[in-house]
Amino acid sequence: MSMLEIQRRGDVAAIRLAHGTVNAIGPALVEALEQALDGCVDAGAVILAGNEKFFSIGLALPELLGLGRAEMEPFWMRFCALVRRLYAFPRPTVCAVTGHATAGGAVLALACDFRVMAAGRRLIGLNEVRLGLPVPLLADLVLRQVAGDRRATELLYHGEFLTPEAARAAGIVDEVVPEVEGAVARAHQRAEALAALPAAALAQLKAQRTAGVLAAYEAGGGAEADRAFLDFWFEPAVQARLAEAAQRF
Repeated sequence: MSMLEIQRRGDVAAIRLAHGTVNAIGPALVEALEQALDGCVDAGAVILAGNEKFFSIGLALPELLGLGRAEMEPFWMRFCALVRRLYAFPRPTVCAVTGHATAGGAVLALACDFRVMAAGRRLIGLNEVRLGLPVPLLADLVLRQVAGDRRATELLYHGEFLTPEAARAAGIVDEVVPEVEGAVARAHQRAEALAALPAAALAQLKAQRTAGVLAAYEAGGGAEADRAFLDFWFEPAVQARLAEAAQRF
């Protein structure tokens, strides 16, 4: 069964996560997203969306907790590379945050240029610290870029989830709209407007916007910083917290 639904409407490519109810991120979904981005290089703009309950719950804990480091590391490094690719993707990207976007799900949303979130009982945020994990370096840097250093520090240190309205106030999402369908429709409107603009100029603007964060990522250790995340992941106390969290999937 396909984990993604991909549609083209004119110059806009829409990728919808369709991997069960929670859209958990595991090796197969990462591979599917890589292939989807390969197919979007000629699009004028790209939309990333989920379902009405979950944009994505984050990493597929029930699956990943069964992996040893030799198996987990290639997946984790591939996921981190996917996030970097999405962040630096030369086409404008708009995320329709249709449901909860937590941990790794929030990382994917933050990697997009714009975020439109559906109102209601939905949450977005990076709660890694509550599990004994650091937020991945690139996600930390991107959150500081969009929310500002002080607000991002509060969110990261406390592992807070935010309601749509609070996320808008923090600058994490750009708009909050009443319904799931409205969020998707508004994402399409934004994407269509962006796709109508000169692509080369937009690509240069995006390169300028992302250059500072990508340089800071490399200066902060880059891939080695991502690999160090796994030292925390395999701590016994962290594994116990993750196993407890996995029961909610």
